[in-house]
Amino acid sequence: MGVLNVTPDSFSDGGEHAGHEAAIAHGMRLLAEGADVLDVGGESTRPGSERITPAEEQRRILPVVEALAAAGAVLSVDTLHAATAAAVLDAGAHLVNDVSGLSVTPAMVEVVAERQAPYVLTHARGTPATMDGLADYDDVVDEVLAELETLRDRLVAAGVAPERIVLDPGLGFAKRGAQNWALLRALPRFTATGHRVLVGASRKRFLGALLETDGEARPAAGRDTASAAVSALSAHAGAWAVRVHDVRASADAVAVAHAWLGTEPAVLRPGAARRPRPGEGPDEPPAPRGGRGRALRAGDRAGRQHVPAAPPRVPDRRDRINLLGIGAVGYHGVLDQEKRSGQPFFVDLVMYLDLSRAGAEDDVALTAHYGEVAEEVRDMVIGPSVNLLETLADRIARRLLERFPLEAVEVTVHKPKAPIEVTFSDVSVTIYRER
Repeated sequence: MGVLNVTPDSFSDGGEHAGHEAAIAHGMRLLAEGADVLDVGGESTRPGSERITPAEEQRRILPVVEALAAAGAVLSVDTLHAATAAAVLDAGAHLVNDVSGLSVTPAMVEVVAERQAPYVLTHARGTPATMDGLADYDDVVDEVLAELETLRDRLVAAGVAPERIVLDPGLGFAKRGAQNWALLRALPRFTATGHRVLVGASRKRFLGALLETDGEARPAAGRDTASAAVSALSAHAGAWAVRVHDVRASADAVAVAHAWLGTEPAVLRPGAARRPRPGEGPDEPPAPRGGRGRALRAGDRAGRQHVPAAPPRVPDRRDRINLLGIGAVGYHGVLDQEKRSGQPFFVDLVMYLDLSRAGAEDDVALTAHYGEVAEEVRDMVIGPSVNLLETLADRIARRLLERFPLEAVEVTVHKPKAPIEVTFSDVSVTIYRER
């Protein structure tokens, strides 16, 4: 998970990517370097930082989210605000990363429950301004787990599906140095809850303290090697993702760890990066590559950047609407890991209907509103798990025929990150249904 701060005051890179164009370009670089997910943030949550309004946060991040979502990136948004969470999900984000911890608002719980979006539940006490004074624990591991489980139960009671909840022990949030190390050593206890686990240690103060010289903590920019070591060890301990600033270093470290141990990265793992070949810049997608358990191209990432296929050829000249490349993270597949970890799915639609009146009268009520169609498909992809692509495609087709004035529909569901242990570029199922 690559960190993309669109902020002037983040602790390690504040101001570097505060402009929209700079942030979008940096996001594309992170993807090319191996990021599977981009975590976009518009408000610093470092200890002592000042809060901003949801309106200002959205001004900073929404254009970035929209542009990167259009490029096929899988996006997480780091926010404390329910209004921002709702806005970014509408703009194409897939995941809400909320570090409010015990201060989570009822409004945020309502948004997450209503949208059924994957949600990172982070342990934290107090606010960024007060958390440093709230780091007293009798047993930090027991108490952090207990407080996370209490919050988890609250979310589930509000209607959030348990498999949508990702746990983050909240390193640095109301934690002192030794407490962070204790939590990292206890990662297997967090993964044993059955939830995916996110680790965010990148460039944090406890790493700077570990690497101090002559009593001076190592500056944030000099902590990337240590961050990569944490990434590799976290992957070995079963973490689902690591949130990092230097994607390439952590991706390489995780790849080495898995190769050494003879293990496979999880679905939506920290990306296995490689160095660009000649002629490939940071904004250019690398050429295809293969290998066991590895992405085939940088455009694939944690959702491969799906290049929609051309609309299927049809034997007649019926009117039709083509809606291609609808993307969302779903939890479908025959393996338990697929139902726990999720992966990107993309859907192409060819909708057959008589468009003569709509064209003549210029009235959206006489056609299929493709914005509503896209939302319906997205909701079905992120909805209840099924085993087969065939089942998901069939359910989408039947739902669209029920809700919209279609004569027929052709649905293609792509699963580009399917856990197949041979080189492949995509797997998809196409079905055709008539009213």
